[in-house]
Amino acid sequence: ALTSVPPAEPVLVAGSVTDATNSHLVESAEVYLYDSSFGQAPPHRVAEVKNGEFSFKLDRSDATYTLEVRASGYEPAQSQPFQAGTVTQPFIFVLKEGGDIAALVLSPDGHPVEGAEVAG
Repeated sequence: ALTSVPPAEPVLVAGSVTDATNSHLVESAEVYLYDSSFGQAPPHRVAEVKNGEFSFKLDRSDATYTLEVRASGYEPAQSQPFQAGTVTQPFIFVLKEGGDIAALVLSPDGHPVEGAEVAG
């Protein structure tokens, strides 16, 4: 007899966001998710940071994801690439103060380019 396999439970992805200068919790920020299975598709917002913490559910898949945290007055920060099934502990983001204008330059293969200069 054929047995149906129940869908895997979604994975809870959680984390904290603090200020690199004083270790205080960053009160307000947004968490974006990059999904490698969609190639160079722009990230989509998956959570808002409240009182320095965030959480959201992510369906298990073989895709590789990257999180990015953005907050006004700080440079954006990215996680290392991960797969949903391998998340075992909270993500910890420490944001550095920076200007309100920030951009992330990606190479054709989707990796951040360090030291890139953009002409205005």
